[in-house]
Amino acid sequence: MERTKNRKGSEKLLSIWWFFVLVVIGGGIVIGLLIFYNADLDVRQAEADILTGRIMSCMNDGGVFRESIFTDVEKVYEKCGLNREMIEKDFYFRISITDEAGLVKEIKGGKSEFEKECDVEKEVKANAFPRCVTMKEDILFIDESIREAELEVRGGSNNNGIRK
Repeated sequence: MERTKNRKGSEKLLSIWWFFVLVVIGGGIVIGLLIFYNADLDVRQAEADILTGRIMSCMNDGGVFRESIFTDVEKVYEKCGLNREMIEKDFYFRISITDEAGLVKEIKGGKSEFEKECDVEKEVKANAFPRCVTMKEDILFIDESIREAELEVRGGSNNNGIRK
């Protein structure tokens, strides 16, 4: 009979530890969720790199410049598969072709103010400025003659995303 007298005390002691374990596990879950949902994810550099690479591969056909696309910005949107509304909202691109004599032609699309802001972004690493990527490649430019030229594509993104 003496054994049953002490069982109540041991159950009270066990329930205190049980609540402690529940508080630790619940607190860990809450802290983990807060860290996960408050983390900033900046994909502007990756988006600018993808945009620039996509335009570069669209303009370059095996080392030969595709002049048929380079007539106006509408053709670039159409032939490169770019969504005009999205590009004009949060993105920028500039395509220029230069030969040894100088600039042959240039086409710009998206938000034109990003061009100046891309230069500021190098000096000041602030989240207000777009991230930009520039790619250059030597290609053959064919018009009246065949000559070597440099294709330069610069793309920028300031798509910060939406937090719901």
